[in-house]
Amino acid sequence: MKVLAYNIKVFVYGTLLRGIHNHDYYLKDSNFVKEDSLPKFEMRTHGSYPGIRPLKWNRAISKVHGEVFEINEETLKRLDQLEGVAPPERVSKDYTGNYTRETVKTESGEEVFVYVKCNCKEQMRMVVRDGRWKTFVQKHRRF
Repeated sequence: MKVLAYNIKVFVYGTLLRGIHNHDYYLKDSNFVKEDSLPKFEMRTHGSYPGIRPLKWNRAISKVHGEVFEINEETLKRLDQLEGVAPPERVSKDYTGNYTRETVKTESGEEVFVYVKCNCKEQMRMVVRDGRWKTFVQKHRRF
């Protein structure tokens, strides 16, 4: 039996947060590390889930709040599938998938993977001003 090490850190900000529908299916057995945030990012809605994009300039509200988890390789692969990350052999200038997995530093200095929405400008809708998906969901009664 192969033991998988939980040594990969991922920052989640939407449907993978504790208490929201995808969490139990994908992250139930992963290790919660802490709540954290990503400065200089903006969150937008895309129907029933959010996407984020980095901002090139600092706005008064340019922070995304979320949670950091320690996950294993198997969970990372499952998250890549959920988020529609294109395998390297399929990436082209015309196709990048739904999200890209990028390495960033959180506000507290943790180096983590995060899923960033591709073509965010064209596909995304309303800005989530406070960068908190749970608050947005409660306010707009999306779930």
